[in-house]
Amino acid sequence: VTTFVSATQLAAAVTAAALSWVWAESTLWNSTREYGFHQVGVLLALVALLAALRIVDDPTGGPGRLGDWVLLGAASGLAWWATPEVLFLAPPTAYLLVAGLWRRVAPALLGRAALGAAALALGALPWIWVSAQTNFATLRFVTSPVPHNTYDRRLSTFFSHVVPMLLGTRIEGAGAWEGGSSLGPGIAIALAVLVVAAAVLLAVGVPKARFLVVFVVTFPFLYAAFPSNWFWNDGRYGIWATPVLALVLCGALWRVAAERVARVVAVGALVLAMASTLVAFNAGYGALSDTARLASWSANPNATIDQLAAGLERRRVAHVYAGYWVSYALTFLSGGAVQAMPLQNDRNPADDHLVERARAAGWLFVHPGRFPDLASRVGTTQFLQSSTITEDQFEAWLRAHGVAFTVAQVGDFDLIVPARNIAPPMLNQ
Repeated sequence: VTTFVSATQLAAAVTAAALSWVWAESTLWNSTREYGFHQVGVLLALVALLAALRIVDDPTGGPGRLGDWVLLGAASGLAWWATPEVLFLAPPTAYLLVAGLWRRVAPALLGRAALGAAALALGALPWIWVSAQTNFATLRFVTSPVPHNTYDRRLSTFFSHVVPMLLGTRIEGAGAWEGGSSLGPGIAIALAVLVVAAAVLLAVGVPKARFLVVFVVTFPFLYAAFPSNWFWNDGRYGIWATPVLALVLCGALWRVAAERVARVVAVGALVLAMASTLVAFNAGYGALSDTARLASWSANPNATIDQLAAGLERRRVAHVYAGYWVSYALTFLSGGAVQAMPLQNDRNPADDHLVERARAAGWLFVHPGRFPDLASRVGTTQFLQSSTITEDQFEAWLRAHGVAFTVAQVGDFDLIVPARNIAPPMLNQ
């Protein structure tokens, strides 16, 4: 994210791009997952940051080109629609604009800012439209399933678990230390010190790069402000830092070293980063144990949920209540043809009304005897169905209240469809 004016800057930027691609394992692994909004949010936020930099670097010294203001607003609006995590990159973008434009001509600047705001509203229009119809439920934080999920604990987790994952010294999943528990923490501390030193160097010696330092300073505290960020295991919420950290390190390297030395050090860093990532992939998934898989270029779809989605669509079941790890994958893989509301850890209250207001909605339970095998294929043993009522208990409740229902096996699941919509709170009445 820079305006290239020399071969030196181009070399630093290209190296930073390559480094952010192969480092670290959790970031690269997340880039292959069909979560949708995390990676899109990062991309759009970086586009907005690039537009802001182009505005500030206007060669005429004016308020920036109209196209860049439109790009800034549209990318920011679309990023907000994708995920509120875009706020992670809001401070450096705001700092860049304020520090670069505060002395420039006001009338023209205000007109362009207004155009950017209009583009932002247009980009965020789908979010605005849905939110206006749901009393802005999209802004509500959901109840955490983890006790003592406090800001202090999330901030502590950020430094103890997320930072080492970002630096490539902890492996995605269980968080094992790469190199063992004796060597891994030491490497993480050394790399963290290197990042801090690089940020200080840029803050003191490269005023135009201070917006990157703003991110380094503010990101931990914004990260901890999101209640969902208690979950650190796959590093999905930390991927925003990878491109910025790469820019900080490469910018500082080319600042202190001669061009030839910087290139040699950069090549060594890229080789080490790639080796670290491959070692981590092998430790977590045995990627190097079966080299044929590395060249297969094939996806690994969730066949269990695909089968479930197809079965529900054949039965014209469009609304269901299901376990957390089933619901969102089901809605996604069905292309929205099946709207599923999770029975725990609800992350999307804005769409709950689609299921709660449906004339009828099914309930999904794991078919008896399928749980061990299902859990291994889905990748979890928790939240695959209701944790408060079993299939037998649900059927007994329906009979006791005179509610007719049908039962059918759909793949690894049993589908119970009551004659009328039985929302979870009704079971407590």
